[in-house]
Amino acid sequence: MKVQFKSRCLLFVVCGIVACTSDDDTAKPQDEVVAPAEQQSESALRDLTIVDDSSANTDTIAYTEALTAAEMEQSRGLRDFAFRFMKTVVAHKPEENVFVSPYSANVLLSLLANGSGSETRDEILSVLGVDDNGMDCLNACNKKTAYRLHTADDQVALRQANAVWVQYSLPIYKSYVDVVNQMYDGNVVGIDFSSVSAGRTINDWCSENTNGLIDHILDDGAHSEYAMIMANAIYFNAKWFMPFDESDTNPKVFHNVDGSESTVNMMSQKGSFKYAQTDLYDVVAMQLGYYLKRYFAMHILLPHAGVTLDQCLDSLEPDSWLSLFPAPTSTDADRVDLWLPRFEMNMHTSLRPMLQKMGMYRAFSAGSAQFDSQSPQPLFLSDILQNTSLKVTESGVEAAAATWDGMAAGLPGQTVTYKHFHVDRPFFFTLQDNRDGTILFMGVVNKL
Repeated sequence: MKVQFKSRCLLFVVCGIVACTSDDDTAKPQDEVVAPAEQQSESALRDLTIVDDSSANTDTIAYTEALTAAEMEQSRGLRDFAFRFMKTVVAHKPEENVFVSPYSANVLLSLLANGSGSETRDEILSVLGVDDNGMDCLNACNKKTAYRLHTADDQVALRQANAVWVQYSLPIYKSYVDVVNQMYDGNVVGIDFSSVSAGRTINDWCSENTNGLIDHILDDGAHSEYAMIMANAIYFNAKWFMPFDESDTNPKVFHNVDGSESTVNMMSQKGSFKYAQTDLYDVVAMQLGYYLKRYFAMHILLPHAGVTLDQCLDSLEPDSWLSLFPAPTSTDADRVDLWLPRFEMNMHTSLRPMLQKMGMYRAFSAGSAQFDSQSPQPLFLSDILQNTSLKVTESGVEAAAATWDGMAAGLPGQTVTYKHFHVDRPFFFTLQDNRDGTILFMGVVNKL
C-alpha cells in the first residue's frame, strides 16, 4: 500500500487594529455571560460602511507574467527582509526553538502599508526593505509571486488566504477594499465585534483555510476591543522526493544548545542530495514535490563542530544563501548519509517587539499611527500575532523509499563514500521556492 509522506506547515497571522477614541468612549471588555443558543448562532456579519473615494487601478497587472526589473528589485528587498526578520525573532528568543514565516509577514505588512499613509507607510516599507518604486510595484510583485507559488507544482498543496474584518459602523475606503480584493485575493467584510458570534466567525475562517489544523485563535464570543482584524493564513503540504524508511528510525542522542542531551527518534537514509559546504556550516537541500520540477525544498543548515548556530546565523545573507545552489533544477548531487530528527514545532508569539526593533513604531502608537488610506477614522495597531505549526515525520515513506534506494544504491560490489550529515545538534532550516529563493518558512531548532 502506497501512503504519501506529508509535512504540514501552518501559519496564522492576526493583526488587531483599534479605533482611536477618548477615554470615555473606549470599549470596555464585556462581562462573561452565557448567551442563549439562538443568540450564539446569530451571524455577526454585517454590511460594510464604504466611502466611495476611488477605485484601485489594477486592470493592467499581468500577474501571470514574469517580474519586471523594478519588481525584481522589490523581490530582492523582501528576501533581505526574510533574513532580517528571522534574525530579529531569534535574538528576541535566545536558545528557543523558532518557526516563522517571513513570506506571510510580508503579505500582512503589505496589506497594512496599503492602508497607511505618510511616515507610517515609510516605516513599514523600510522594514520590508522595499524601495521607493511605490505601492503599485510592491502589490504587483506580491500578486505575481503568489500566482507563481500556487501554480508551481500540483503535487505540493500550497495556498494562502487573506481577510479583513471591519467593524460595520467604521467607514472604510472603497480603494482599499479594491486593493485587498484584486491584488491579494482577500475579502473585506463587515462584522459586529460586539456580537457573541464574532470570535467564532473568525475561528471558522481560520479552520477552513488550514484544513482544520488551526481552529481557534480567538476566544469565542464578542471582541469589542477591536475596530478591525486583518489576517493571513498559509498552508503547505508536500511529500518528500526521497522519503525515509520508518524501519530505519532509531533512538539517537540530540545535543541541545544548553549542553543537555535528549533522546529523539532519528530518521536516517543514505542517498543523493544537493550538498554545499562553507567555512562555518554544511547545507543539504531535501526536495519536495514532483521530482522533475524540484521547485520546493527544505534546506537544512548544520554548523561545523566547534561552531555555534548563532555564529552561522550572523553570517547568513540572502545572496550568499541563494548562491549555495545556483542551479535549482539541476540533478547534480552528492551521496549523503543523512540523519534528521522526527520532530514537531508549534509557536505562538507577538511580533510587535520584533517589528518595533526593526523600525516600525508609528503603526503601534495611538498618537502617531496614520492609516488614512484605509479609513477616515483614526486607527492604530494593537499587535501582530503569529501561530505556526510544523510536523516532520517519515509517515508513508516506505513505498517511495524502496524505489529511490534501488535507484541510488550503486552497482553491486561498488564502494560508495558518503558525506556525513547527522543532524544531532542545533540546526537552521528553510522551506523555500528553489527558483527565486522566496522563503515561505524559516526555523531554528535549539533543543528537542
